[in-house]
Amino acid sequence: MIKAHVRHILVPDEQRCRELKERIDNGEDFATLAKRFSHCPSGHHGGDLGEFGAGRMVPQFDEVAFEGELNKVHGPVRTQFGYHLIEVLSRGERKDSPIAVLRRKCQASLRACQAGLRSILTLGRKSGPWG
Repeated sequence: MIKAHVRHILVPDEQRCRELKERIDNGEDFATLAKRFSHCPSGHHGGDLGEFGAGRMVPQFDEVAFEGELNKVHGPVRTQFGYHLIEVLSRGERKDSPIAVLRRKCQASLRACQAGLRSILTLGRKSGPWG
């Protein structure tokens, strides 16, 4: 599954969003501005939303997260929540956790054991009770 790592700044009006983008374009720090101005709780973390998969955000946000140029500030992007400045930090396949890998291996082993038991039962039925 493809994941995107994104940070954003959310403000209620387009004019404020444009002003913040201009400040970023002029060299001000995105994270500092997010902490100061974002109306999203992620602002406390510099606007960092972490990684998420497609379909987890509203369509306008997803479009930028999964199709927008990396390491570029996009926006204003209007959603029902307000106006966003969005920066896609990275995008790619998510690696499975060690637990997910172990789970798959255990499931494969279990299926192999079940198939073996079915074979033994089938042979036992064909041979009868005294082989």
